[in-house]
This record gives sequence, structure tokens and C-alpha cells, in this order.
Amino acid sequence: MKKSTFILLFMSFLTTSAFAQFVKNEGQVTDEQGSVHPEVLFTLQSEQSRLFFEKDKIVFALHEIVFTENEESKRLMNEGDLEAAKEASLGVKTQRIDFEFVGANQNPEIVFEKPRSEVQNFYLAHCPKGINHVKMYDQVIYKNLYPNIDLVFKSTAGQVKYDIVVRPGGDLSDVKFRYNGADELDLKEDRLIASTKLFPLVENIPFSFWEKTEKPVDISYKLYEDNIFGFQTEERLSSSETLVIDPVLSWATLFQPTISGSSSGIRGNVTTDENGNFFYQINTYVADMPLSNPGGVAYYDPNYSGSGLDVYFGKFDVDRNLVWSTFLGGTGSQNNYYDHGIRARGNIFYVCGQTGSTDFPTMDQGSGAFYETTPGDGFLSKFNITTGEMIHSTYLLSGSKFGVDVDSNGNVAVNSSASTSDTPSVVSRAGAFNQAATTGNSDIFVYMFDANMVQTWGTYLGGTSYEDAMGIKFDNLNNLYLFNRTSSADAPMVNPGGGAFYDNVYADNQDYWLVKFDVNGSMAWSTLYGGDGLEGLSYSQVEINDNNDVIFTSSTRSTVMPLLDPGNGAYYQTTPVGLNDGMGGSQGSGFLMRFDENAVLLHGTYMGEDNETNYIQGQTKGKNGEHYLLFQAKDFPITTLTGAYNVSNADPTKYGYMAMEMTSDFAINWASYVHSDSCYMERMVSDIDNGRLYITGTTQATDFPYTDPGGGAYYDDQWNSGANRAWAIMEFEICSTPDQPSTISGPTDICEGETVTYSVTNDPSADSYTWTIPNGWTGTSTTNSITVTADNSSGNLTVIANNSCGGSDQQTISVTVNLETSASITETACKTYTSPLGNDYTSSQVIVEVLTNVAGCDSTLTIDLTVENPDVSTSLQDETITANATGVTYQWLNCEGNTVISGETNQSFTATQNGSYAVVITTPNGCADTSDCVAITTVSLEDQDKESLIVYPNPSEGIYTVSGYDANATLYVFDANGKLITSQEKLTDSKTIIDVSKETPGIYFLEIHTDSEIVHKKLTKL
Repeated sequence: MKKSTFILLFMSFLTTSAFAQFVKNEGQVTDEQGSVHPEVLFTLQSEQSRLFFEKDKIVFALHEIVFTENEESKRLMNEGDLEAAKEASLGVKTQRIDFEFVGANQNPEIVFEKPRSEVQNFYLAHCPKGINHVKMYDQVIYKNLYPNIDLVFKSTAGQVKYDIVVRPGGDLSDVKFRYNGADELDLKEDRLIASTKLFPLVENIPFSFWEKTEKPVDISYKLYEDNIFGFQTEERLSSSETLVIDPVLSWATLFQPTISGSSSGIRGNVTTDENGNFFYQINTYVADMPLSNPGGVAYYDPNYSGSGLDVYFGKFDVDRNLVWSTFLGGTGSQNNYYDHGIRARGNIFYVCGQTGSTDFPTMDQGSGAFYETTPGDGFLSKFNITTGEMIHSTYLLSGSKFGVDVDSNGNVAVNSSASTSDTPSVVSRAGAFNQAATTGNSDIFVYMFDANMVQTWGTYLGGTSYEDAMGIKFDNLNNLYLFNRTSSADAPMVNPGGGAFYDNVYADNQDYWLVKFDVNGSMAWSTLYGGDGLEGLSYSQVEINDNNDVIFTSSTRSTVMPLLDPGNGAYYQTTPVGLNDGMGGSQGSGFLMRFDENAVLLHGTYMGEDNETNYIQGQTKGKNGEHYLLFQAKDFPITTLTGAYNVSNADPTKYGYMAMEMTSDFAINWASYVHSDSCYMERMVSDIDNGRLYITGTTQATDFPYTDPGGGAYYDDQWNSGANRAWAIMEFEICSTPDQPSTISGPTDICEGETVTYSVTNDPSADSYTWTIPNGWTGTSTTNSITVTADNSSGNLTVIANNSCGGSDQQTISVTVNLETSASITETACKTYTSPLGNDYTSSQVIVEVLTNVAGCDSTLTIDLTVENPDVSTSLQDETITANATGVTYQWLNCEGNTVISGETNQSFTATQNGSYAVVITTPNGCADTSDCVAITTVSLEDQDKESLIVYPNPSEGIYTVSGYDANATLYVFDANGKLITSQEKLTDSKTIIDVSKETPGIYFLEIHTDSEIVHKKLTKL
């Protein structure tokens, strides 16, 4: 008989993110004291807890974030440190609940199934070299947890569920679980509710069925004492079938999945690198942030600490794909919500901040690198951007408010605030500013490391009161700027002269303190800047533009500040109404200061609205001298551009966030709210190489302007209706390159050496064009057309349209060059040669003719021509005719009837009778020609008299009368060489006149031919 299985199917044991997985414990699990716990088999991270699975129970480490105003948060708010005030009010409530397997097998078989392709690498205090390649699974089975009963945990589609599988022979009443630590266990409306000190844990009545037939089975909960529950049914369970029970446990009212909704935390940092990667660091107390493990040696920690804020960062490639994201920290709280907390340079990415973890992941790259393992207030971690590998990670013992920057040589500078209880590493540097100890309640501390993380400098900086670090930046010449604020009247000051701005008189309530160190660490400029109200701290930044100007942006409550209108349309505002020289919590305004590289003040202005509090949230430079600001305002006017993103604030009674483009003269060229309402935007950074402006923050707007750029970009437009707020990334195109040029007009087949013109349609947005032509061609142009002369190379001709933002995608045309052929031949012709062009040649010579080939291109033909003209001249001696040509063949002819004289093939021929003879001359190449006929009339020099024939007068002067010949006679007169002088044919009269009067005197021969005879007569011409 076939057996069936009864399954109690727990549809949603725990709701998690889509990235949830069971992580096997390979030694990475520790408690807050750093002790390892090998009894933990595997772990799972969820939104409100971390779960530790042991053989006999599951340990729930529950936590809940709460905000409660206290004296510290009030003090920080008064000092203008808004984000610190928010963190100070933050609290974490925790509770441990043990989900115990009552009466279960104490040593069940644990089977890991459905392994994931990803692995995790752990770099923790107890394992600084890492526990790497830790496997993850989607399913784990507790085999025979009870006799013939398995407990199956599954991770699928963003949920973790467990099934109770009762195989034949199993007894459902054996299954009992205890919520050890819960205040109460109760049943309400078919729901099992475990009350805790934080929030209730709720399970619904499970869906259960026979495994084979999937026929439902009615199962209900059964409560026992001591917070124990089990399952019961009124149905009779088959001893031969398997039952599946599926209860539901969830925290739906509290769960905020960041993949499609709520994002809880405090502002973080953004940066870009030269390869177009975008980095977003968030300080969060959300467990299920979107995670991406690139594998290999990449640092990857998917676990939220559960102790407050955690540092989380993600790397997006140039196509906006989320290629790497991870938490960074230990079991305590860590964060950096001040500006300048992350930086990328070359192939290195740095993260710095504050930590309360004693087990923060550390890593020593060696070779003398600064490496502090004693837990302290701060941390600095260094990663390989390409691989994600953690190269170095160390504690910093220097306080709070950390910032980092990297110069063009790879030197790393870190600044922070340092109190008297901090013990940072002081390193004196020759020729530099060196202060060995704190002189007040809180000073600035500056670390300097070389590219190998070897410390080269470490100094305090401050007076006898309080200083706060607000920003750090290297300029284009590797000078270092610090943006601070101070309440010390005796902070170190330096006036460089040359028109530099300089104020060494402290006003009140914290002034800006601007400091510049040269490349040797010498203090080159130090000045106060402020009024009687509070200056700084939150939302303070320092930036350098391409002119090496330094721009400071922050906030102020002062009514009187040093102002300077640079003119040329620059934004300039005097004191907004409502400022009262107060402290934090009173009305404030944004403030902008711009100096040249010699510290000369170029621009100083408020930026705010009357009777409101405004902040410049961020700033970043543009590609062509533009500068961008992120500004919090209510009713600040927008400045529109045709074709740009132009949005007004939907509710001017509430704060919105504006993106502004300032010209190189700092006039507002464009200003738009990033969304009409319900947004809290925090950070701004540019990617000038790709013409992008990134703005990040959070939003409550369900109508957020979602835009999918395609190409695999990370994209989520599904708002979770239960979410409070979602993190958001916006990207604006700030420097539009021209579109790809139109199809190139021009021939695709040309001739070698041909000159042709190619062109594209002119684009009004293009300033110039860049043409590339095949190697060997000639021609240049910066317009939309180019005239080129081809050599013998085929290839691609391309064009790019350019403007100040860069170049377009290239347009290409493939051109085939048909070669100009060249050939030489030798020809031999007989008497006349007709060339390929139809020209006739009668003499030997070298002929050059240019032809057109099938492609229409020139083809040069050189002909070495030999024209044979056989010498057909002859000589006559008596009756012997001799051909003058030699080296040829001969054939003698009888001109009468043009008949071949058989056997006469010698150079000479002797006539045996009077007549007319010629010779055919044939050269060795077969060229034949025939000589003139030669008359032989002297076979007998005696006249062949005929009584009837009369010739008179003879001799004469050339006129002779001839009579007495037969009818139809033909008369020939030859000279002494046999040349025919004249003739008369078919005479019908019996008498005729012969005229040789024009010939030279001498002997001539008359030859008369009749039908029956040939008669000769000698003529003498006087």
C-alpha cells in the first residue's frame, strides 16, 4: 500500500526581503562580547530581528527603533547639529525570545538544501583575515525533530516559511513549541498571539493538507501552560499518509521592506568616481536594504547590527546597475551623517565614520600601514572598487564628525572633532603645522596617510574652547582645506596677505573657521568668518571648482555677515528678514562663500527666504564652470529652462528641495524643485564625465516621477502602501551632448587618389565636429562636412558632434577604395598596332594609356610595343631581283595573276622570261609583306621585232607613237630598274601615244601584251 504525508504548511513564518537566506555558521557568529557561538547552526536576518537557529530552538533577537527627545538631543539641536540631535533621540529596545522545540530530538539531522550561487565574506574583530566563502541556502530541514516528523524552513519570494511534515507513524500531538520570554500566549479569533515587550508575534491558523492528494485537513492551535502551544485536529489521521501543516507568523504592521517602500535612517553620503560609478552610503536602522553580492573577494555583510544605526553603502555602475551593496559594521551602532564621509579616487573607495562596535571589521594591508585594533570612536575602511575587496580597515581614536578626502597622489586626509578623552595618533611632520595636544574642550584632529595607508601626519588644531569639523577637501594643486566652526577666540590664525580675506576677531555663538594647508602641511591661511549668531554645523560642505576656487556652503543665524556681490548677474542676497543672531532652532539661512586660490573673497551671500529656515543641503561642481546647489525652501522662485525639468513646490507652506544650476559667474541659470511635494532630499553629487547630477534622499510621494533609463538599471516603481518613507535616487542630465549625427552622406565606393566630400546634417547644439578618416587619407574639418583624398586603404570614416559637454555617439560610414591598377605588357604588331583605347601605332615605342576599370577607377597600362615593318625593298641586276631584307623567309610571286612561283624561296630570284615579279617577306614573328612588282624586260635585250609594230620617233624627247599591235593589247613602260612608269590597257585603236617626257633621259622598255604574245621594244629618251 502506498503511503502519504500530512503537511502543516506555514505560509509565512517570517516576512523578509527578497535577499533573505539561511547563512551557515562557519565561525562568524559572535555575541556583543566577541565570543563565538558554535552551537548556532545558521542565521537569518529579518526586519525586526535576527534569528539564530540551534538544534533545540530558534533564538529571536528582537529590536525596535524609537525616538525620544532628551537633554542631549535638545543641546545638539541648539548647536545646529540636526542629524546628531536626531541620533541622540534614537533608542533601540531589544528583547530575546527563544522559540523552543519542546520534547524534541536533541540531535536531529540538519540537512542544507538548495544552495545559493552567492557566498558571504566576513571580516570581523575576531577574524580580521576574514571567514570567506560562507555558503547560503534557501532550504534547511530538521530531520526527525520528532519521531517521523520533519521541520522544514524555506526562503522563497521574499518570505521565510516553515512546514511541519508529519510522515506515516508520526504523532501530531508530539509537536510542541514554547515562546520562552514572551509575556503571554493567547488565542484570539483563530490567531496565536505571543505578547512581547516590543510588539506582538502573530500566527494565523495554519493551512494543512495531505501531501499526496492535497486534500485540506482542519487543524487548530492547542495551548498548554508555560507559553507552550501545539496542534490538534478532530479528524482521524491516517497511519499511512503524510500531513503538511503551514501556520503563518508575521509582523506586517511593523515591516517596512526597503525594496519597495519604507526607509528609516539618517542622511548619508554620495560620491562618484572617474569610471562613472555612483556610490550611495546610508545610515540606516532597516535590516533588509537591497543587497548585492558581486562574489569573489568582495566584502559582503548582509546583516544589520540591530543596535541602532548601521552604515550601508551601494555601488551603481555607469549603467546604474546595483553591482555591490553591503552593510559595514559590528554589533554596535555605526554611522557617518556628516558631509564628506565617503570618497573614491582611482580604483580605491574609502568610507569613514563613527562606530560604537567593539567588533568592527578590521583588516591590515601591512607594509607599515596605520592599523589600530583598539576599539575607538571612529573607523576608516579602504576597498578595491573593481573587486569590492576590503584592502584595509582600522579604528580611529579621534572622536566624531569624520570626513575624508584623497589627493591626486593618493594621499588620504581624515578630519574629525576630538575631545580631551580621545587619543588619536599624533605624528609630527617637518615643516608642517603641528599641535601635539588638545588645547580646549574639543579640537579638530587631522590624519594624513600616504597611498599605502602609512601615517605621515597627525595633528590637533584648535583654540581653548570648542571646534567642530564640518568639511575637508583637497584643491587641484593638492592643498588641503578644512571647513570648521569654532567658539575659540584664540584659534591659530594666518594672514597670507595679497588681498586674502582675513578676520581674526571672534564674534559670538560659533564662527566659521576656514583653514588652508599647503602640500607640505604648513598652515597657509586661517581666518574666522561670521557674525553674532550660530554658524554651521549641519549641511556644511566645501568644494573646489576647475578654476581652483574654493566654495563653502553652510547655514547661519547671524544678521550681519561679510557680504560681497561679484556682479555679472551673480546671485546676491542681503540679510533675510527673521534672523535674530540666535542659536540652533531659531530661524536660519543658507550661506555661500567663494574664494580664489589666493584666499581672496569673490562672493559672499545669504541664500534664504524671509521668516523661514533655509539650508543649502549640498553642492557640487559642473563640467564647464557651472556649480550646483541643493536647497531647502518653501517658496523660493524657480528658474525654468526650455526642455529642462521644471517643477514648482505644490505646497509653499511646506519645505521642498530645489536643484539649482549656477553659471560660472554664480548666476542662477536653472532652479527647480526636485518634486512637487513630500520629499526630503539630502545629498547631491555630479558625474561630470557623463553629464549627470545625482540627488538622493527620501520621499513619501506615491506619485514620484519614476524614470527607468533601461540598460539593466536598478529600478523600483512599486510603492508599498504600508511604507512610511522610501529612499530615492534622482539623476538629472546636466550637460547634454549632441545627438548622434545623421547618416553620413557620400559615396561608399571610391577610387584610389579620388577627392570626395562627406557630410552630415548640421546640429545646432554642436559647436564642432570631429572627423576621423582611414590611415593614409588626407583631409581635415571641424564642420559638418569634410573633403578628403583617399589613398589605397579602405576603412571607416567617422564623425562625432561636440559641444562643451562632450562628444556624441559617433556616426560611421564604411568606404571601399577601389585601387588604381597598374600593368605593363609587351606587344609585337605587324605594321600597325591598335591600342586598348583605339589608337593606331605604326612604329615601335613605349605607350602609356590610362583606362577605366569596372569600378570606374583609373588603370594605367604601359605597353612596350614592337611594330614590325618588313623591308620589302629589292635590287635588280639584269634579270635577277634580290630582296634586301635578311633573317626572314621569302616567297617569290609572278605579279601576273599574283601566283606563287614554286620553289622560289631564296633571297634572290632570276627571271627566265620577261615579266613582273614580287617577293613576300615573312619575319620570324610571322609578319608578312609583299614588295612592289619588278618588271623584267631584259630576258633578251634585243627587240622582239614584229613587222607590223612601229615605234617612232625613237630616240625622242619622250613622246612616242606606237602602232601595228593587235586589238586589246596592253602596253607597259618600265625604266632600267624595272619600275613601271606608265601603262595603257585594252587598247582598241591600232595606234597610241606614249608620253615619258617628264622622266629622266635614259633607256626605257616598252612591253606590249596581246592575247597571243608579248613584244618588247627599247625606248631611248634624249
